[in-house]
Amino acid sequence: MPRFEPLRALTSVAALAALGMALGYARDASLAAVFGASALTDAFFVATIIPAIVVAVSVSGALVPATLPVFGARLADRAQAWRLANALLTWSAALLTLAAILVFFAAHRLVTWLAPGLNVETRALAITLTQLGAPLIFLAGLSALLGAFANALGSFRLPALVTVWVNGAAFLAILLLGPRIGIVSALLGMLCGAALQLLMQGASLYQQGWRPKITFAWRHADVRETLRLFIPLAAFVALAQSVPIVERMLGSLFSSGDLSLLAYANKLFQIPGLVISSSLAIILYPRLIRAHAEPARAPEAWNEILTRGVRASFFLTLPLALWFWFNAAAVTRLLLERGAFSTRDAQTTAALAQLLMLAVVPAGILLVLTRGLHAQRKMNLALGLGALTTALYIAAAFFAARAFGLRGLPLAFVAAQIFGCALFARFAFHGRGWRAVWDRSFGATAAAGVSLAIVLWLTAPFVQNFYGLVLLGALGISLGGAALLYCGLAAWWGNPEARHYFSSGRARLKNFPHKLFFARAGD
Repeated sequence: MPRFEPLRALTSVAALAALGMALGYARDASLAAVFGASALTDAFFVATIIPAIVVAVSVSGALVPATLPVFGARLADRAQAWRLANALLTWSAALLTLAAILVFFAAHRLVTWLAPGLNVETRALAITLTQLGAPLIFLAGLSALLGAFANALGSFRLPALVTVWVNGAAFLAILLLGPRIGIVSALLGMLCGAALQLLMQGASLYQQGWRPKITFAWRHADVRETLRLFIPLAAFVALAQSVPIVERMLGSLFSSGDLSLLAYANKLFQIPGLVISSSLAIILYPRLIRAHAEPARAPEAWNEILTRGVRASFFLTLPLALWFWFNAAAVTRLLLERGAFSTRDAQTTAALAQLLMLAVVPAGILLVLTRGLHAQRKMNLALGLGALTTALYIAAAFFAARAFGLRGLPLAFVAAQIFGCALFARFAFHGRGWRAVWDRSFGATAAAGVSLAIVLWLTAPFVQNFYGLVLLGALGISLGGAALLYCGLAAWWGNPEARHYFSSGRARLKNFPHKLFFARAGD
Protein backbone atom coordinates (compact mmCIF):
# COMPACT_ATOMS: atom_id res chain seq x y z
CA MET A 1 0.00 0.00 0.00
CA PRO A 2 1.70 3.23 -1.11
CA ARG A 3 3.12 5.38 1.69
CA PHE A 4 1.64 3.32 4.49
CA GLU A 5 3.47 0.13 5.32
CA PRO A 6 5.55 -2.18 3.15
CA LEU A 7 3.54 -4.25 0.71
CA ARG A 8 5.22 -7.33 2.12
CA ALA A 9 3.61 -6.75 5.53
CA LEU A 10 0.11 -6.45 4.11
CA THR A 11 0.66 -9.38 1.77
CA SER A 12 2.00 -11.70 4.46
CA VAL A 13 -0.75 -10.87 6.95
CA ALA A 14 -3.42 -11.29 4.28
CA ALA A 15 -1.85 -14.56 3.12
CA LEU A 16 -1.83 -15.99 6.65
CA ALA A 17 -5.38 -14.77 7.23
CA ALA A 18 -6.40 -16.40 3.96
CA LEU A 19 -4.72 -19.64 5.00
CA GLY A 20 -6.57 -19.58 8.31
CA MET A 21 -9.79 -18.84 6.48
CA ALA A 22 -9.13 -21.70 4.06
CA LEU A 23 -8.62 -24.06 6.98
CA GLY A 24 -11.82 -22.68 8.48
CA TYR A 25 -13.63 -23.69 5.32
CA ALA A 26 -11.92 -27.06 5.44
CA ARG A 27 -13.27 -27.39 8.98
CA ASP A 28 -16.77 -26.41 7.85
CA ALA A 29 -16.53 -28.67 4.81
CA SER A 30 -15.63 -31.59 7.06
CA LEU A 31 -18.54 -30.64 9.36
CA ALA A 32 -20.89 -30.55 6.40
CA ALA A 33 -19.60 -33.85 5.03
CA VAL A 34 -19.78 -35.72 8.34
CA PHE A 35 -22.83 -34.10 9.96
CA GLY A 36 -24.55 -32.16 7.13
CA ALA A 37 -26.83 -29.19 7.92
CA SER A 38 -28.53 -30.76 10.92
CA ALA A 39 -29.44 -30.31 14.55
CA LEU A 40 -25.87 -31.32 15.44
CA THR A 41 -24.33 -28.45 13.46
CA ASP A 42 -27.00 -26.05 14.76
CA ALA A 43 -25.87 -26.89 18.30
CA PHE A 44 -22.21 -26.49 17.34
CA PHE A 45 -22.67 -23.05 15.78
CA VAL A 46 -24.70 -21.84 18.77
CA ALA A 47 -22.09 -23.13 21.23
CA THR A 48 -19.04 -21.71 19.43
CA ILE A 49 -20.53 -18.25 19.03
CA ILE A 50 -20.62 -17.76 22.82
CA PRO A 51 -16.82 -17.81 23.47
CA ALA A 52 -16.30 -15.89 20.23
CA ILE A 53 -18.58 -13.10 21.45
CA VAL A 54 -16.98 -12.99 24.91
CA VAL A 55 -13.45 -12.78 23.47
CA ALA A 56 -14.46 -10.20 20.86
CA VAL A 57 -16.17 -7.97 23.41
CA SER A 58 -13.55 -8.26 26.14
CA VAL A 59 -10.21 -8.57 24.31
CA SER A 60 -9.83 -8.66 20.54
CA GLY A 61 -12.39 -5.97 19.79
CA ALA A 62 -11.95 -3.78 22.89
CA LEU A 63 -8.81 -4.36 24.94
CA VAL A 64 -6.52 -4.74 21.92
CA PRO A 65 -7.47 -1.38 20.31
CA ALA A 66 -7.28 0.26 23.74
CA THR A 67 -3.88 -1.25 24.50
CA LEU A 68 -2.08 -0.41 21.27
CA PRO A 69 -1.99 3.42 21.68
CA VAL A 70 -0.88 3.22 25.35
CA PHE A 71 1.62 0.37 25.00
CA GLY A 72 3.03 1.84 21.77
CA ALA A 73 3.69 5.17 23.52
CA ARG A 74 5.88 3.39 26.09
CA LEU A 75 8.11 1.43 23.72
CA ALA A 76 10.92 3.97 24.05
CA ASP A 77 11.38 2.53 27.55
CA ARG A 78 11.00 -1.23 27.11
CA ALA A 79 11.13 -1.96 30.84
CA GLN A 80 8.17 0.33 31.45
CA ALA A 81 6.33 -1.15 28.46
CA TRP A 82 6.78 -4.71 29.76
CA ARG A 83 5.56 -3.70 33.23
CA LEU A 84 2.39 -2.39 31.61
CA ALA A 85 2.09 -5.60 29.58
CA ASN A 86 2.38 -7.78 32.69
CA ALA A 87 -0.24 -5.76 34.54
CA LEU A 88 -2.68 -6.02 31.64
CA LEU A 89 -1.98 -9.73 31.18
CA THR A 90 -2.49 -10.44 34.89
CA TRP A 91 -5.83 -8.67 35.03
CA SER A 92 -6.92 -10.16 31.72
CA ALA A 93 -6.03 -13.71 32.79
CA ALA A 94 -8.01 -13.32 36.00
CA LEU A 95 -11.07 -11.84 34.32
CA LEU A 96 -11.01 -14.31 31.41
CA THR A 97 -10.84 -17.20 33.86
CA LEU A 98 -13.83 -15.78 35.71
CA ALA A 99 -15.69 -15.35 32.41
CA ALA A 100 -14.98 -18.97 31.43
CA ILE A 101 -16.32 -20.20 34.78
CA LEU A 102 -19.46 -18.06 34.45
CA VAL A 103 -20.11 -19.33 30.91
CA PHE A 104 -19.67 -22.91 32.07
CA PHE A 105 -22.26 -22.62 34.84
CA ALA A 106 -24.61 -20.31 32.91
CA ALA A 107 -24.53 -22.39 29.71
CA HIS A 108 -28.18 -23.41 30.03
CA ARG A 109 -29.43 -19.84 30.33
CA LEU A 110 -27.12 -18.56 27.59
CA VAL A 111 -28.17 -21.21 25.05
CA THR A 112 -31.85 -20.77 25.88
CA TRP A 113 -31.57 -17.02 25.42
CA LEU A 114 -29.40 -17.18 22.30
CA ALA A 115 -31.39 -19.84 20.41
CA PRO A 116 -34.90 -20.08 21.86
CA GLY A 117 -36.20 -22.05 18.86
CA LEU A 118 -34.03 -25.14 19.40
CA ASN A 119 -35.76 -28.34 20.40
CA VAL A 120 -34.98 -30.07 23.70
CA GLU A 121 -32.34 -32.50 22.37
CA THR A 122 -30.52 -29.88 20.29
CA ARG A 123 -30.55 -27.45 23.20
CA ALA A 124 -29.07 -30.09 25.54
CA LEU A 125 -26.26 -30.77 23.07
CA ALA A 126 -25.59 -27.04 22.62
CA ILE A 127 -25.32 -26.66 26.42
CA THR A 128 -22.80 -29.52 26.62
CA LEU A 129 -20.73 -28.07 23.77
CA THR A 130 -20.82 -24.60 25.35
CA GLN A 131 -19.44 -25.98 28.61
CA LEU A 132 -16.74 -27.90 26.77
CA GLY A 133 -15.73 -24.80 24.82
CA ALA A 134 -15.62 -22.44 27.81
CA PRO A 135 -11.77 -22.65 28.13
CA LEU A 136 -11.55 -21.10 24.64
CA ILE A 137 -12.37 -17.80 26.30
CA PHE A 138 -9.15 -17.89 28.32
CA LEU A 139 -6.92 -19.30 25.57
CA ALA A 140 -8.14 -17.09 22.71
CA GLY A 141 -8.37 -13.97 24.89
CA LEU A 142 -4.79 -14.10 26.16
CA SER A 143 -3.53 -14.99 22.69
CA ALA A 144 -5.25 -11.90 21.23
CA LEU A 145 -3.66 -9.64 23.87
CA LEU A 146 -0.19 -11.09 23.28
CA GLY A 147 -0.78 -10.52 19.57
CA ALA A 148 -1.51 -6.84 20.25
CA PHE A 149 1.86 -6.45 21.96
CA ALA A 150 3.53 -8.15 18.99
CA ASN A 151 1.77 -5.79 16.54
CA ALA A 152 2.96 -2.77 18.52
CA LEU A 153 6.51 -4.12 18.18
CA GLY A 154 6.07 -4.41 14.41
CA SER A 155 5.43 -8.17 14.30
CA PHE A 156 2.27 -9.09 12.41
CA ARG A 157 2.77 -12.61 11.08
CA LEU A 158 2.65 -14.78 14.20
CA PRO A 159 -0.54 -13.15 15.57
CA ALA A 160 -2.16 -13.77 12.19
CA LEU A 161 -1.56 -17.50 12.61
CA VAL A 162 -4.20 -17.90 15.31
CA THR A 163 -6.93 -18.98 12.89
CA VAL A 164 -4.48 -21.31 11.16
CA TRP A 165 -3.85 -23.34 14.31
CA VAL A 166 -7.43 -23.27 15.63
CA ASN A 167 -9.13 -24.15 12.36
CA GLY A 168 -6.43 -26.57 11.26
CA ALA A 169 -6.58 -28.53 14.49
CA ALA A 170 -10.38 -28.62 14.36
CA PHE A 171 -10.29 -29.89 10.76
CA LEU A 172 -7.95 -32.73 11.65
CA ALA A 173 -9.95 -33.61 14.75
CA ILE A 174 -13.21 -33.84 12.80
CA LEU A 175 -11.67 -36.09 10.16
CA LEU A 176 -9.90 -38.36 12.65
CA LEU A 177 -12.32 -38.38 15.57
CA GLY A 178 -15.65 -37.15 14.18
CA PRO A 179 -17.02 -40.55 13.14
CA ARG A 180 -16.06 -41.98 16.56
CA ILE A 181 -16.95 -39.35 19.16
CA GLY A 182 -19.24 -37.07 17.17
CA ILE A 183 -19.28 -33.30 16.88
CA VAL A 184 -17.43 -32.93 20.19
CA SER A 185 -14.28 -33.60 18.15
CA ALA A 186 -14.50 -30.15 16.53
CA LEU A 187 -14.36 -28.35 19.89
CA LEU A 188 -11.50 -30.53 21.13
CA GLY A 189 -9.51 -29.59 18.04
CA MET A 190 -10.23 -25.89 18.53
CA LEU A 191 -9.04 -26.08 22.15
CA CYS A 192 -5.77 -27.76 21.16
CA GLY A 193 -5.13 -25.22 18.40
CA ALA A 194 -5.81 -22.25 20.69
CA ALA A 195 -3.47 -23.62 23.36
CA LEU A 196 -0.69 -24.10 20.81
CA GLN A 197 -1.08 -20.56 19.48
CA LEU A 198 -0.93 -19.11 23.01
CA LEU A 199 2.32 -20.94 23.74
CA MET A 200 3.86 -19.76 20.47
CA GLN A 201 2.85 -16.14 21.12
CA GLY A 202 4.38 -16.22 24.59
CA ALA A 203 7.62 -17.78 23.34
CA SER A 204 7.95 -15.12 20.61
CA LEU A 205 7.51 -12.22 23.04
CA TYR A 206 9.94 -13.87 25.47
CA GLN A 207 12.60 -13.73 22.76
CA GLN A 208 11.91 -10.00 22.38
CA GLY A 209 12.54 -9.31 26.04
CA TRP A 210 9.23 -9.95 27.78
CA ARG A 211 9.46 -11.69 31.14
CA PRO A 212 6.09 -12.77 32.57
CA LYS A 213 5.28 -11.56 36.06
CA ILE A 214 2.04 -11.51 38.03
CA THR A 215 1.13 -7.98 39.10
CA PHE A 216 -2.19 -6.34 39.92
CA ALA A 217 -0.93 -2.75 39.64
CA TRP A 218 -4.33 -1.25 38.88
CA ARG A 219 -3.26 2.22 40.05
CA HIS A 220 -0.64 2.41 37.31
CA ALA A 221 -1.44 5.49 35.17
CA ASP A 222 -1.15 3.56 31.89
CA VAL A 223 -3.40 0.78 33.20
CA ARG A 224 -6.05 3.31 34.15
CA GLU A 225 -5.73 5.04 30.77
CA THR A 226 -6.16 1.68 29.03
CA LEU A 227 -9.24 1.02 31.17
CA ARG A 228 -10.65 4.45 30.25
CA LEU A 229 -10.35 3.59 26.56
CA PHE A 230 -11.49 0.01 27.08
CA ILE A 231 -14.92 0.65 28.60
CA PRO A 232 -16.54 2.45 25.62
CA LEU A 233 -14.77 0.08 23.22
CA ALA A 234 -16.20 -2.95 25.00
CA ALA A 235 -19.67 -1.44 24.78
CA PHE A 236 -19.09 -0.69 21.08
CA VAL A 237 -18.03 -4.25 20.29
CA ALA A 238 -20.89 -5.63 22.37
CA LEU A 239 -23.25 -3.70 20.12
CA ALA A 240 -21.53 -5.13 17.04
CA GLN A 241 -22.14 -8.65 18.35
CA SER A 242 -25.83 -8.03 17.91
CA VAL A 243 -25.41 -9.27 14.34
CA PRO A 244 -24.54 -12.91 15.20
CA ILE A 245 -26.88 -12.87 18.21
CA VAL A 246 -29.88 -11.68 16.21
CA GLU A 247 -29.01 -14.13 13.43
CA ARG A 248 -28.97 -17.04 15.90
CA MET A 249 -32.18 -15.90 17.55
CA LEU A 250 -34.15 -15.44 14.34
CA GLY A 251 -32.41 -18.29 12.50
CA SER A 252 -33.40 -20.75 15.21
CA LEU A 253 -37.06 -19.96 14.50
CA PHE A 254 -36.84 -21.27 10.94
CA SER A 255 -36.69 -24.92 9.89
CA SER A 256 -34.06 -27.21 11.40
CA GLY A 257 -30.76 -26.72 9.61
CA ASP A 258 -31.52 -23.20 8.30
CA LEU A 259 -29.43 -21.64 11.05
CA SER A 260 -26.47 -23.76 9.88
CA LEU A 261 -27.00 -22.69 6.26
CA LEU A 262 -26.86 -19.05 7.33
CA ALA A 263 -23.70 -19.77 9.34
CA TYR A 264 -22.08 -21.42 6.30
CA ALA A 265 -23.02 -18.40 4.16
CA ASN A 266 -21.42 -16.09 6.71
CA LYS A 267 -18.26 -18.16 6.46
CA LEU A 268 -18.24 -17.56 2.71
CA PHE A 269 -18.67 -13.83 3.34
CA GLN A 270 -15.63 -13.82 5.59
CA ILE A 271 -13.22 -14.73 2.76
CA PRO A 272 -13.48 -11.39 0.96
CA GLY A 273 -15.04 -9.57 3.90
CA LEU A 274 -12.38 -10.23 6.54
CA VAL A 275 -9.16 -11.50 4.98
CA ILE A 276 -8.32 -8.23 3.22
CA SER A 277 -10.21 -5.75 5.41
CA SER A 278 -8.93 -7.05 8.74
CA SER A 279 -5.37 -7.37 7.42
CA LEU A 280 -5.48 -3.79 6.14
CA ALA A 281 -6.82 -2.57 9.48
CA ILE A 282 -4.05 -4.40 11.37
CA ILE A 283 -1.38 -2.70 9.26
CA LEU A 284 -3.08 0.70 9.14
CA TYR A 285 -4.06 1.13 12.80
CA PRO A 286 -0.53 1.65 14.24
CA ARG A 287 0.13 4.14 11.43
CA LEU A 288 -3.00 6.11 12.27
CA ILE A 289 -2.03 6.12 15.95
CA ARG A 290 1.39 7.58 15.13
CA ALA A 291 -0.14 10.14 12.77
CA HIS A 292 -2.55 11.37 15.43
CA ALA A 293 0.22 11.53 18.05
CA GLU A 294 2.36 13.89 15.94
CA PRO A 295 1.37 17.43 16.96
CA ALA A 296 2.87 18.92 13.82
CA ARG A 297 0.36 17.10 11.59
CA ALA A 298 -2.33 19.34 10.17
CA PRO A 299 -5.92 18.12 9.71
CA GLU A 300 -5.23 17.90 5.97
CA ALA A 301 -2.45 15.38 6.60
CA TRP A 302 -4.74 13.23 8.75
CA ASN A 303 -7.44 13.37 6.11
CA GLU A 304 -4.94 12.29 3.48
CA ILE A 305 -3.85 9.20 5.44
CA LEU A 306 -7.41 8.15 6.26
CA THR A 307 -8.49 8.80 2.67
CA ARG A 308 -5.77 6.54 1.34
CA GLY A 309 -6.90 3.84 3.75
CA VAL A 310 -10.52 4.11 2.56
CA ARG A 311 -9.53 4.07 -1.11
CA ALA A 312 -7.21 1.11 -0.56
CA SER A 313 -9.98 -0.81 1.19
CA PHE A 314 -12.34 -0.10 -1.72
CA PHE A 315 -9.68 -1.13 -4.25
CA LEU A 316 -8.84 -4.40 -2.48
CA THR A 317 -12.33 -5.61 -1.53
CA LEU A 318 -14.26 -4.74 -4.71
CA PRO A 319 -12.79 -7.43 -7.03
CA LEU A 320 -13.12 -10.16 -4.40
CA ALA A 321 -16.74 -9.24 -3.71
CA LEU A 322 -17.55 -9.33 -7.42
CA TRP A 323 -15.75 -12.62 -8.02
CA PHE A 324 -17.43 -14.35 -5.09
CA TRP A 325 -20.85 -12.99 -6.06
CA PHE A 326 -20.68 -14.44 -9.57
CA ASN A 327 -19.04 -17.69 -8.42
CA ALA A 328 -20.94 -18.26 -5.17
CA ALA A 329 -22.70 -21.39 -6.43
CA ALA A 330 -19.47 -22.97 -7.70
CA VAL A 331 -17.52 -22.11 -4.54
CA THR A 332 -20.29 -23.46 -2.31
CA ARG A 333 -20.47 -26.67 -4.31
CA LEU A 334 -16.70 -27.09 -4.16
CA LEU A 335 -16.37 -26.43 -0.43
CA LEU A 336 -19.53 -27.88 1.07
CA GLU A 337 -21.57 -30.09 -1.25
CA ARG A 338 -20.54 -33.56 -0.21
CA GLY A 339 -21.68 -36.26 2.18
CA ALA A 340 -24.74 -35.21 4.14
CA PHE A 341 -24.73 -31.69 2.65
CA SER A 342 -27.28 -31.83 -0.17
CA THR A 343 -27.53 -29.92 -3.46
CA ARG A 344 -30.49 -27.98 -2.08
CA ASP A 345 -28.43 -26.97 0.97
CA ALA A 346 -25.65 -25.75 -1.32
CA GLN A 347 -28.06 -23.71 -3.45
CA THR A 348 -29.61 -22.01 -0.43
CA THR A 349 -26.19 -21.27 1.07
CA ALA A 350 -24.98 -19.77 -2.23
CA ALA A 351 -28.04 -17.53 -2.47
CA LEU A 352 -27.49 -16.25 1.09
CA ALA A 353 -23.79 -15.72 0.39
CA GLN A 354 -24.55 -13.65 -2.71
CA LEU A 355 -26.63 -11.26 -0.63
CA LEU A 356 -23.85 -10.98 1.94
CA MET A 357 -21.33 -10.13 -0.78
CA LEU A 358 -23.14 -6.81 -1.22
CA ALA A 359 -21.82 -5.85 2.24
CA VAL A 360 -18.14 -6.66 1.60
CA VAL A 361 -17.07 -3.23 0.32
CA PRO A 362 -19.00 -1.09 2.85
CA ALA A 363 -17.92 -3.38 5.72
CA GLY A 364 -14.25 -2.94 4.77
CA ILE A 365 -14.56 0.84 4.54
CA LEU A 366 -16.47 0.96 7.83
CA LEU A 367 -13.65 -0.94 9.57
CA VAL A 368 -11.09 1.64 8.35
CA LEU A 369 -13.27 4.55 9.48
CA THR A 370 -13.82 2.93 12.88
CA ARG A 371 -10.07 2.51 13.35
CA GLY A 372 -9.71 6.18 12.47
CA LEU A 373 -11.96 7.18 15.38
CA HIS A 374 -10.14 4.76 17.68
CA ALA A 375 -6.75 6.18 16.70
CA GLN A 376 -8.03 9.63 17.68
CA ARG A 377 -9.23 8.10 20.99
CA LYS A 378 -12.82 9.15 20.23
CA MET A 379 -14.14 5.97 21.81
CA ASN A 380 -17.37 7.48 23.15
CA LEU A 381 -18.20 8.96 19.75
CA ALA A 382 -17.61 5.58 18.08
CA LEU A 383 -19.88 4.00 20.69
CA GLY A 384 -22.71 6.42 19.95
CA LEU A 385 -22.42 5.94 16.19
CA GLY A 386 -22.25 2.18 16.65
CA ALA A 387 -25.43 2.27 18.73
CA LEU A 388 -27.29 4.02 15.91
CA THR A 389 -26.01 1.50 13.36
CA THR A 390 -26.93 -1.42 15.61
CA ALA A 391 -30.42 -0.07 16.20
CA LEU A 392 -30.94 0.15 12.45
CA TYR A 393 -29.73 -3.41 11.96
CA ILE A 394 -31.95 -4.90 14.66
CA ALA A 395 -35.04 -3.12 13.35
CA ALA A 396 -34.21 -4.08 9.75
CA ALA A 397 -33.50 -7.70 10.72
CA PHE A 398 -36.86 -8.24 12.42
CA PHE A 399 -38.73 -6.54 9.59
CA ALA A 400 -36.81 -8.24 6.76
CA ALA A 401 -37.02 -11.69 8.38
CA ARG A 402 -40.81 -11.42 8.41
CA ALA A 403 -40.97 -10.04 4.88
CA PHE A 404 -38.32 -12.14 3.12
CA GLY A 405 -37.70 -15.09 5.43
CA LEU A 406 -34.14 -16.31 5.94
CA ARG A 407 -32.85 -14.07 3.14
CA GLY A 408 -33.97 -11.01 5.05
CA LEU A 409 -31.13 -11.29 7.58
CA PRO A 410 -28.32 -10.73 5.03
CA LEU A 411 -30.29 -7.84 3.52
CA ALA A 412 -30.54 -6.17 6.93
CA PHE A 413 -26.79 -6.58 7.42
CA VAL A 414 -26.08 -4.93 4.05
CA ALA A 415 -28.31 -1.97 4.88
CA ALA A 416 -26.62 -1.49 8.27
CA GLN A 417 -23.11 -1.50 6.76
CA ILE A 418 -24.00 1.11 4.13
CA PHE A 419 -25.65 3.31 6.76
CA GLY A 420 -22.61 2.91 9.06
CA CYS A 421 -20.21 4.03 6.31
CA ALA A 422 -22.14 7.24 5.69
CA LEU A 423 -22.44 7.93 9.42
CA PHE A 424 -18.84 7.22 10.45
CA ALA A 425 -17.34 9.10 7.49
CA ARG A 426 -18.95 12.29 8.74
CA PHE A 427 -16.97 12.14 12.02
CA ALA A 428 -13.77 10.20 11.24
CA PHE A 429 -12.47 12.92 8.92
CA HIS A 430 -11.65 16.48 9.91
CA GLY A 431 -14.21 18.84 8.44
CA ARG A 432 -15.28 17.74 5.00
CA GLY A 433 -12.15 15.72 4.37
CA TRP A 434 -14.24 12.72 3.30
CA ARG A 435 -14.82 14.47 -0.03
CA ALA A 436 -11.19 13.73 -0.98
CA VAL A 437 -12.12 10.05 -1.27
CA TRP A 438 -13.93 10.81 -4.54
CA ASP A 439 -10.95 11.52 -6.73
CA ARG A 440 -9.64 10.02 -9.97
CA SER A 441 -8.27 6.87 -8.32
CA PHE A 442 -11.71 6.09 -6.87
CA GLY A 443 -13.24 6.47 -10.30
CA ALA A 444 -10.57 4.25 -11.84
CA THR A 445 -11.33 1.54 -9.30
CA ALA A 446 -15.06 1.76 -9.96
CA ALA A 447 -14.56 1.62 -13.75
CA ALA A 448 -12.28 -1.42 -13.41
CA GLY A 449 -14.90 -3.05 -11.17
CA VAL A 450 -17.67 -2.52 -13.72
CA SER A 451 -15.49 -4.02 -16.46
CA LEU A 452 -14.66 -6.99 -14.24
CA ALA A 453 -18.34 -7.54 -13.44
CA ILE A 454 -19.17 -7.73 -17.15
CA VAL A 455 -16.38 -10.25 -17.80
CA LEU A 456 -17.41 -12.39 -14.82
CA TRP A 457 -21.06 -12.28 -15.89
CA LEU A 458 -20.02 -13.72 -19.26
CA THR A 459 -17.51 -16.31 -18.01
CA ALA A 460 -18.92 -17.52 -14.65
CA PRO A 461 -21.62 -19.77 -16.21
CA PHE A 462 -18.91 -21.89 -17.86
CA VAL A 463 -17.24 -22.56 -14.49
CA GLN A 464 -20.49 -24.03 -13.13
CA ASN A 465 -20.16 -27.03 -15.46
CA PHE A 466 -17.04 -28.45 -13.76
CA TYR A 467 -16.72 -30.65 -10.67
CA GLY A 468 -14.06 -31.78 -8.21
CA LEU A 469 -10.43 -30.93 -8.92
CA VAL A 470 -11.32 -29.59 -12.36
CA LEU A 471 -13.68 -27.11 -10.70
CA LEU A 472 -10.92 -26.09 -8.28
CA GLY A 473 -8.57 -25.47 -11.20
CA ALA A 474 -11.22 -23.53 -13.13
CA LEU A 475 -11.95 -21.32 -10.12
CA GLY A 476 -8.23 -20.71 -9.59
CA ILE A 477 -7.77 -19.67 -13.22
CA SER A 478 -10.86 -17.48 -13.02
CA LEU A 479 -9.64 -15.78 -9.83
CA GLY A 480 -6.13 -15.19 -11.17
CA GLY A 481 -7.40 -13.87 -14.49
CA ALA A 482 -9.91 -11.59 -12.77
CA ALA A 483 -7.19 -10.16 -10.50
CA LEU A 484 -4.86 -9.42 -13.43
CA LEU A 485 -7.64 -7.90 -15.53
CA TYR A 486 -8.93 -5.74 -12.69
CA CYS A 487 -5.50 -4.56 -11.57
CA GLY A 488 -4.39 -3.90 -15.17
CA LEU A 489 -7.44 -1.82 -16.00
CA ALA A 490 -7.24 0.11 -12.73
CA ALA A 491 -3.55 0.87 -13.34
CA TRP A 492 -4.28 1.94 -16.92
CA TRP A 493 -6.93 4.36 -15.69
CA GLY A 494 -4.59 5.86 -13.08
CA ASN A 495 -5.16 4.00 -9.80
CA PRO A 496 -1.98 4.44 -7.65
CA GLU A 497 -2.43 1.23 -5.66
CA ALA A 498 -2.71 -0.86 -8.83
CA ARG A 499 0.38 0.79 -10.31
CA HIS A 500 2.25 0.19 -7.08
CA TYR A 501 1.40 -3.52 -7.13
CA PHE A 502 2.49 -3.86 -10.74
CA SER A 503 5.78 -2.07 -10.15
CA SER A 504 6.47 -4.17 -7.04
CA GLY A 505 5.66 -7.35 -8.95
CA ARG A 506 8.00 -6.43 -11.79
CA ALA A 507 10.78 -5.64 -9.32
CA ARG A 508 10.34 -8.99 -7.57
CA LEU A 509 10.38 -10.89 -10.84
CA LYS A 510 13.43 -8.97 -12.04
CA ASN A 511 15.41 -9.72 -8.88
CA PHE A 512 14.21 -13.31 -8.54
CA PRO A 513 16.99 -14.99 -10.59
CA HIS A 514 19.69 -13.04 -8.77
CA LYS A 515 18.25 -13.86 -5.34
CA LEU A 516 17.80 -17.49 -6.30
CA PHE A 517 21.34 -18.14 -7.54
CA PHE A 518 23.51 -15.49 -5.85
CA ALA A 519 21.88 -14.79 -2.48
CA ARG A 520 24.20 -15.18 0.48
CA ALA A 521 23.50 -17.66 3.25
CA GLY A 522 21.14 -16.12 5.78
CA ASP A 523 19.66 -13.56 3.38
